[in-house]
Amino acid sequence: MPVTARPQGGPVAGLNETDEERRLWEYYLPGEEPSLEHVSVYTELLRYADSDAARAHAPQEVLMAGSNSACAVPVHKADLIRCCERMQGKLGKDPHIVLPLLHLVVHRTLLAHRALPAAGVPDRHCWRERMLAARVHARFLGFEPVMPMRDLKSHKIGKYVSIRGNVVRVSNMRPLVTSLDFECVRCRSHERVHLADGRYSAPALCGVPSCRAKALALRRDAARVFDWQKIRLQELPSEDDAESGRVPRTVDVELTFDLVDACVPGDTVTVSGVVKAESVEEATAGRGASKENKTIWKLYVDANSVAVAKGAGAGARHARGAGSAGAATERLFSAAELNAIREIKREPELFKLIVNSLSPGIFGHELVKAGLALSLFGGTAREPRGLDGARRSDPHMLIVGDPGMGKSQMLNYLSMVAPRGVYVCGNTTSSTGLTVTVVRDPATGEFALEAGALVLADRGVCCIDEFDKMTAVEHQALLEAMEQQKISVAKAGIVCSLPARASVIAAANPTGGHYNRAKTVAENLRMSAPILSRFDLIFILLDAPDRGKDRRLSRHVFAMHSRAGKLRTGGGARAAAGACAAGAGADAAADDPAYVWSQQPGHADWHASRPLSERLVVTGAEFDPLPPKLLRTYIEYARAHVRPELTDDARALLKSFYLQLRARHAGSECGAITTRQLESLMRMSEARAKLELLEEVSEAHVQDVVDIMKESLYYDHMADLGMQLGGAAGGAAAGALGFGLALGASRAASGGSVAGLSKSNLAKRFIAALEHAAMQKGDALLTTDEARRAYLAMPGADASLFDAALEDLNQKCHVLKKPGGHWKVTSSVLALMPSDTMV
Repeated sequence: MPVTARPQGGPVAGLNETDEERRLWEYYLPGEEPSLEHVSVYTELLRYADSDAARAHAPQEVLMAGSNSACAVPVHKADLIRCCERMQGKLGKDPHIVLPLLHLVVHRTLLAHRALPAAGVPDRHCWRERMLAARVHARFLGFEPVMPMRDLKSHKIGKYVSIRGNVVRVSNMRPLVTSLDFECVRCRSHERVHLADGRYSAPALCGVPSCRAKALALRRDAARVFDWQKIRLQELPSEDDAESGRVPRTVDVELTFDLVDACVPGDTVTVSGVVKAESVEEATAGRGASKENKTIWKLYVDANSVAVAKGAGAGARHARGAGSAGAATERLFSAAELNAIREIKREPELFKLIVNSLSPGIFGHELVKAGLALSLFGGTAREPRGLDGARRSDPHMLIVGDPGMGKSQMLNYLSMVAPRGVYVCGNTTSSTGLTVTVVRDPATGEFALEAGALVLADRGVCCIDEFDKMTAVEHQALLEAMEQQKISVAKAGIVCSLPARASVIAAANPTGGHYNRAKTVAENLRMSAPILSRFDLIFILLDAPDRGKDRRLSRHVFAMHSRAGKLRTGGGARAAAGACAAGAGADAAADDPAYVWSQQPGHADWHASRPLSERLVVTGAEFDPLPPKLLRTYIEYARAHVRPELTDDARALLKSFYLQLRARHAGSECGAITTRQLESLMRMSEARAKLELLEEVSEAHVQDVVDIMKESLYYDHMADLGMQLGGAAGGAAAGALGFGLALGASRAASGGSVAGLSKSNLAKRFIAALEHAAMQKGDALLTTDEARRAYLAMPGADASLFDAALEDLNQKCHVLKKPGGHWKVTSSVLALMPSDTMV
């Protein structure tokens, strides 16, 4: 294209050499003739090029020495609009004109502001050649408004938009050809063909009028290629009721040059780019596309910038410079949001407010909601040191209970208020749906990774309902993610690890429909010990008859469904919660004098002597819970900006509690107390301080966590042995040992066993005791008295059940009855020896 054909003062005017003008123009606007519109936009953009903001955002490494590769230069919307007011709407309407000229202007600015080479680059001409060969990309940041994915329709083709979503699929990087060079076999002339959007197009004839030969040879060494990658975005969950039940929308996004590998599956990203369309036949590379589908097109976004939410998958990306458009961005809070956060922090009973704001439609279960609240805030995340992995900071929680206790509703509400929440149902999911799926890309035929629920919930909460309906294979898929906070993939030639730093909140129903107190949690759920040991908190919700509680619950349900309750405070959960609080206070005052005492805040031991389960109960006339959106903002701020540390007093209290737990379990066959429980106490104590936006964990925070752990059945039911259930919420909060570890009374009358032990566990312990007695005697034959002494030596053994237990072992052939009142222990190694060798 001759330069003389351009208008006077054209868009590339002002460069020093005509060859440089031609090269820059052909580089960014190939095959286009400059028009008056180009000149007008270019002149407007020159104002930005001469501003301090444009020079400040130029990458220093390019200014110093130049580069042979692509270079990204961020252009912020506020800076551009300040210099070029006309660009306010021009970019959104005509990006095909504005973006190439913006790239050209930024490239021209880099050349103009670096007239001399840097130290170590002696040849000025060599430096300019390297700078001219570099591809400069102006990455437009801060483009608003962010458009909902439901508005991405055909009338947006050719427009510049911003969309936000979760990355659910990432393809491999592939080279894409932008231009090819063809050589005529007859006259040896060269013709360069630009491939728009990577669509191959070869010339039919030689471009020389006197030749017009049809034989053209492709020069592969002269082809211009760049890195290309495709990702798939899925829209974020919507609060709109009209969107509930709809399949989430997805859109493909093409990344090029420096944007390749800017994100991984599970990231939440904001993509700005041009909406384009391609035929279905092109999208599937011709495979499986019928002739009728040639007129069917699909939308995709040609990305200009990618902003990854800070913290989401940051550890899996490559480190990038300041000029990268794929760098992580931090959530900015408005002045109104900050004022609301300050008002919430001033609440005198903040823990009580947040706990009762979680699923206010569910009556009671304050300690269970307290555990959910701590799971939402999480502990203090720490970076890994050396080869050691990062310490897990996200608590896991399991809720087991009878049907109709509100478990699913609490999980639904939790996924709604979490800054990043994913809700799945165990009976409709698979192991790959929870972790990572390897799929074949229809465009390239290669395998790509598609994120599952745990990866999508990275840095958030994954709520799994119907946990007991999942198979053992699906439970095993969760083991690595729940402890190591990552998912390792080795499928179809892809070996990698994806971050899954999420709190797993699960709900399960016991087998048989109701919880059997004669069995352990593992036996009620038919789950393995490794998966149960991953949970920091395990709560048991029992539907036990209680006249006072049932009356308050019925009042709460009536308030939720009555029209008067809704009109009282404007409707919704606030009115119901207020009516429930009034009813709970009246019934408590009538049924329990302790409530009358508890309504006296001036009492000297107001906070010191009251347990957490009572302090969290709403006893006022009205209660106004936090709206879900405001609660989500508060949680998001706390997770982003608060990093509490344990004080010396808090460490001492945690150490004392942990050592007492170890001492209580020494000599018993309950689940072993290890450092995993100590880490659970630490992360929940940090979450308790983070809930109040405090940087230090106090003794009061640790004491609240201890009360929650007492109510939980974590250390009671993590292995084969179970304890007698008790407590206000069906847990093991109160006990003779002070830590919820008290052995219950005999359950022989109800068909159970002794000391809360199940029948199978009692048999195992009895067999072990008999084997030990036989080894001490040196003979497999034991008298009835010797067997009785071995039985009574077991902790919590009931003497009245000895005969039944011994008969049960006899029927199962673990012991054989011999003449003379003797019993032979068949499982003992002494039973296999000849009688004359026994001592």
